[in-house]
Parts: sequence; structure tokens; C-alpha cells
Amino acid sequence: MVPFSRACRFIVTTHDVLFNDFPADFSRWYILQRNWLCSRGLRRSAIRLTVSEYSRMRIAHHYGIPKETIAVTPNAVPAVYFEPYSKEEAQQYIRRRYGIENFVLFVSRIEPRKNHQLLMKAYRELRLAERQIQMVFIGNDTLNTTSVVRQIKRLQEDFPGRFHWLSYVEGDDLLQFYRAARLFAYPSKAEGFGIPPLEAAAARVNTLCSKATAMSDFDFFGSNHFDPEDEPAFVRLLSENLRRLPDPQRLQSIAQTIREKYSWEAAAEVLYRELLRAQGAPQPEALQPLQKALPATQEV
Repeated sequence: MVPFSRACRFIVTTHDVLFNDFPADFSRWYILQRNWLCSRGLRRSAIRLTVSEYSRMRIAHHYGIPKETIAVTPNAVPAVYFEPYSKEEAQQYIRRRYGIENFVLFVSRIEPRKNHQLLMKAYRELRLAERQIQMVFIGNDTLNTTSVVRQIKRLQEDFPGRFHWLSYVEGDDLLQFYRAARLFAYPSKAEGFGIPPLEAAAARVNTLCSKATAMSDFDFFGSNHFDPEDEPAFVRLLSENLRRLPDPQRLQSIAQTIREKYSWEAAAEVLYRELLRAQGAPQPEALQPLQKALPATQEV
């Protein structure tokens, strides 16, 4: 969205328009308000940005804007996620501070499209509590999603000390949760980008990631890239990944791919080119930002 006055030219980033693609997951007032603000901002801006090819295509579709006039500046994972660490120390920290161990992690706001229900169903079906495997949800209930919150609280009652919901965790502790997790799962049905699975994978944590909407770009997850609408297949995938140890070299390779593909240097180059275009200046030759390789060996 942009100011009502027009004292200068604007750069606007529209993260996504999921409220148009999945209207059942948003209130009618939310949809009307966001459509008016987004449409106005896009049409009045000299530079239009978004964060994924999926969002670029959907913005162009819904507002009749040529996709060529929208540039993609992908989000990036903070450098600290790629740093070497001791998994045992991270697990000890989470056990000592939160009383949580041997857990599957999901980091996301509580919204219908985030699909917490799939993980809750799998937790019951696989009887993970009986196997001493805990589940941790981290994220706020931003849309007052009564039905999902009710299901979460029911599982907390049914599996005390095994099923956990933390509405907010400080950044440093969130990083420790990622590092300590046995497995990270991201079953979301709709994202404009989807940063949490990249954060988990950057920390070399075995990650299951939905391939819906913008997350279809994350094909480097290979066989752990799943269809969130196929519940039986996800339950099998979760079970298989809990049964076997992940390949450290594979996790390292995924992290390196993320570091190279999703960097602020790459996003900055796109923005720089758009600034030159808006000023009518010639485009420079390809910039070559230095991509630091991950250490060959990591203690995880």
C-alpha cells in the first residue's frame, strides 16, 4: 500500500494475494480492504516488486497488470542459520529451558491455510506420543481461528507434556528450536513465499515441505516435497522420515542450494536494476555477488 499523497514516486512490494486465490480462508472485509489497498498501490507505483514467481503470476492475473512490470525479489535466510553448531547442545538447551525433547517442529501462524490439521491428524494416526515423539507448534493465532485452536488445545489435553503450542518464541530461542528439532514439517496449502522450511533446511534439519503455490519452487527437497492435499501420502512420508536417519551430505547440499539461491545480494541486484529502469538509465552487466560456500564439515 502507498500514501494518499503523491509527493514522490513509489516502490511497492506486494507479498501475495492469497486472499483472492483462497477466499474461504479470509473474512469478506479483509478481502475487500486488501484488494482496494493493493490495487491502488500497484497502479500508483513506479516499481512493483513481489517475492516469488507464483505471487507475480497471481498479482498480474487478479489486477490485470502485465507480469513483465513486476519484479521478483526473493526473501533470504539470515546468515546465522547456516552457521556450524552442536545439535546435542541445542537439544540440551531446549530440554533445560522448555522441557521439550525428541520433537517434530512446525513454525507458522495459526491460520486455516497453514494446514496444522494435517500434522495433528498424523500425530494421532501414527501414535507418536506412545513412541515418545513430541510435537511443537510455534506461532500466533493471528486470525482468531477458533476451530484450529480448539483442535490444538484438545491434543494438548489428550497428550500432556507431548504436544506443545508456543504462541511466541524470541529469535535466539527460535533458532535453537530449529537446530534441536528431530524433523521439521511444513504442510501449508498456500504461501506467497514460505520462509520457515528454508530456515529449517539452512540449519541442516531434515525438512518435509509442501509443494503447493509458491513452495513449488523448492524442488531441492526432492522426495520430501509433498502434496498437502494427499493426506495418506503425507502420513507415510512422515513415518518414513521418523524411522530413518537423514543423510548429512544431502542436508548439507540442500542448505548450500538455499544459500546460493535465496540471498539478499540476489534480491538487491534485482532492486538495483529496477531503480535504473525507472530512471531510464542503462542496465549494467551482470553483477557477481560473492556466494560464500558452507564449511565442508559441520557439527550437527
